Amino acid sequence: MNQTMDRKLKVILSAVFGIALVFGSVIAFGTNDGKDAYEDKSPSPSGAEATAPESIYTLLDVAKHAGKESCWSAIRGSVYDLTPWIGSHPGGAEAVLSLCGKDGTEAFDAQHKGQSSPENRLRSFVIGSLGASSAP
Repeated sequence: MNQTMDRKLKVILSAVFGIALVFGSVIAFGTNDGKDAYEDKSPSPSGAEATAPESIYTLLDVAKHAGKESCWSAIRGSVYDLTPWIGSHPGGAEAVLSLCGKDGTEAFDAQHKGQSSPENRLRSFVIGSLGASSAP
């Protein structure tokens, strides 16, 4: 009888421990709350510090970032740091490099307009919005 009680106690304690472990993990690590895995809040590898989307840039600012070391593009009124995407773009680096340092709206829309995956990926690179400026 004692062995049966010991076995039941072990099963109960194991279950309690397992439940506590699961709840502890959820509390310690949280959940992703449905956030996109592409949301990266780390600083840009190009040296441009990630800023809140409320930052306002001009086309002159964008033009200073026209190469593979630092690639910014204005698309539909927002400014994006595309530097980390250059080596990862499924269409190759040239597809991204062609947008660097300028308003890339026309080229981006010609290739991706209405496609949710590229639109979602693009959002992960936003660094601000485009303000009024004279063209470079």
